[in-house]
This record gives sequence, structure tokens and C-alpha cells, in this order.
Amino acid sequence: MCFAVVAGIAQYAAQEGLSTPIEFIFDEQQGVDADIALFFSHLKTGLPVEAQNLIDGSPIFKSDRDKRYMPLQAADLLAWHLRSEHATGVTRPLTGSLLNKDGHLIQEIPDEMVRRWADHHSKQPGTPMLQSRGQWRDLKNGIKRLQDAGIDPSKITAKLKLHLLVHLREDVLRFGPLVGVATEVFECFNAIFRNCSVLSNHLAPSQDIAFQLASQEAFKHRLTGGWWPTADGEWERAGSSVRNLIHTNPTLQALVGWTTTEPLIKGWSY
Repeated sequence: MCFAVVAGIAQYAAQEGLSTPIEFIFDEQQGVDADIALFFSHLKTGLPVEAQNLIDGSPIFKSDRDKRYMPLQAADLLAWHLRSEHATGVTRPLTGSLLNKDGHLIQEIPDEMVRRWADHHSKQPGTPMLQSRGQWRDLKNGIKRLQDAGIDPSKITAKLKLHLLVHLREDVLRFGPLVGVATEVFECFNAIFRNCSVLSNHLAPSQDIAFQLASQEAFKHRLTGGWWPTADGEWERAGSSVRNLIHTNPTLQALVGWTTTEPLIKGWSY
């Protein structure tokens, strides 16, 4: 309900053409503030961009006993009167005097909508695992640990390779040790792709990277003594001075992936 209030006011303000961000302050609600801090940024992404820009950070929760936030007591009193009228259908005499038509925005959520929300969320994956306070507490602690580690928990459901971690045990039993399907060595090639696009204008990055890689492979082919056909059908290769250059330059050998053919000597290695 807290987010429903924030979303409703932000969208109303956007429709009215307001541009000043709104700071939302709520009465303390026994841990709701901690829950909102975990999920608010993700919930906000479902709002129009105009409404998102009018929300000044996550909602703040303060005690209504703090004299700096006395309007919270007035808001509690007004909310009590409105809830009473909604439940009993009887208009209370003080409600009209508490309402300021120019300063209050009342948003009514139909009971049927609340029931639809409950039905929708009851069918979400993982809901049966959150039937107790202990389960809910464990979930929040897990999300907090991920956030402290700099990981966005929403990516777990959005990125397939993170979801696959759930099935590690089954994968090991079926395919054997995970080292046989590791992709880290191949993903290291991403750094080479990135370096190939440094001098690109990024209008056609895939083409630029392909040309750069082809140029590097052609240079390696010439440097290591490879042959290529000429226009008249003859085969030629680089001269001996070019071919010998790589034998005396360890740095160049490392750059082109050169492997020596020197025989291994038996003995101790340190």
C-alpha cells in the first residue's frame, strides 16, 4: 500500500505537469521501512519515466512523536476517519473539517482490485516458500547480502546463467564435473573484442571488430612464416628477416600466441 500511495501521487503530479521531485515521508510501520528499502527501486521501474523522475529517493519513515513531523499525526487522524467511513458507510462529522480540498489527494483502492492483487501474487513462483515470518526474514537477509555484495537480485531471474546455479547438482550428476563446461576461458576473449573497437566510430562495431581481427590474424600469418597466393597464382611469404624477428622477441611471441618448439629438459623445476 505504501508504494501504491507513492505511485498514485507521482503519476498525478506528472499529469499536472509538476517538475519538482517529491519527498515521501510515512509514519513508522514496524519494519515496513526495511522492506521498502529492499524492493522500492525495482518497483519504481514499473512506473512511467515522468513519474519516476518526480520521486525523490526511497520513502522515509519517521515517528509521529517527533515534533519535526507533527503532520504525520494529523495524517493518521484523517486516515482513521476515512477508514472508518469506508468500513461502516457512515459519514463522520469531523472528516470534512480535517480535509483540505486544495491540499489533500484521496486515492481509493477498490476491494476488488486488492483481491485481484492478492490472487495475482499468490500465483507467483516462490510464493509457497514465503508462508511464515521466518521464511520472509530469510528472503530479506538473502537479498540484503546480495545487495551488500553489489549484486542486483532482480538479475537472478532475468539472466539465464544465474538461474542455472539453482540446478548445479542435477547438472553435475548428468554431465560430470563443471570444469568440463566452464566458459570463463572463452569469455576472456571479450577483452580482445573490446580492444578491437577502441578506435572504431561505433557506427558498425561488429564489422570494425571483424576487420581488426582479420588484420591481426593476417599479420600473425605473415610473421610466423605463412604463405599466401599472389595475383599471378604464385605463392610467397615474408622474407627471412621478418620471420626471424619473432624468434628473438619474447614480447612479440606472447602477443601472437607463439609456442616454442624447444624440447623439455628432464630435471627439477623451481
